[in-house]
Amino acid sequence: MAEREAELDEVYGWFREQVASSFGFLVDEFGCGAETQDEGGDGIFTRFSNRTTAVEVSYEPTDDVVEVFIIKLVNGSTPAYLDSWQWNWVPLSRYLVQIGRSGTEGPNTVPWGDRRALQTALQRQAQALRQHAEAPLRGDFSVFDEAKAPQLREDQLYEMRAPADTGVGEDELRQARSFPVQLGAWTARRLGRLVRRE
Repeated sequence: MAEREAELDEVYGWFREQVASSFGFLVDEFGCGAETQDEGGDGIFTRFSNRTTAVEVSYEPTDDVVEVFIIKLVNGSTPAYLDSWQWNWVPLSRYLVQIGRSGTEGPNTVPWGDRRALQTALQRQAQALRQHAEAPLRGDFSVFDEAKAPQLREDQLYEMRAPADTGVGEDELRQARSFPVQLGAWTARRLGRLVRRE
């Protein structure tokens, strides 16, 4: 008998459960509130926020990727990714490189429907965040500010002229048209997703 493929709702249920368990310290130790948003096939994310800092934990099934971002808030609010991805949104992996702890976050790829791999990836990311990112979680961004996105070469940029994602409407397209984004399907999907939700 063939193995049953996991359903989207089932996998997202695993994600919610494991994020609450692994990243619960953000609520208990750093005074964060938490909000989860399910975006269907595009992914699911939970955002933890206190007065100075947010942490976004996401799973994007199209790319089989778990990502954790540390976000420097502006006047207590999460700045739009579109406007601040180079300065305010720092992937945990890049922050760890900046402080000399590269690799401590473990894997970020999770094959679809592999509950154990999802659990392992989320636990490792949470552990690295807890052990090495206390400063930005408490509002000290001195090292965080040095972990900016690398400069992009001209051949890595393009102007968004047509939506790669059919879910991107004319309003989002107009807003993003002059914004140079790094080539790649992940960036195009994330840009469309985050423009809509901010």
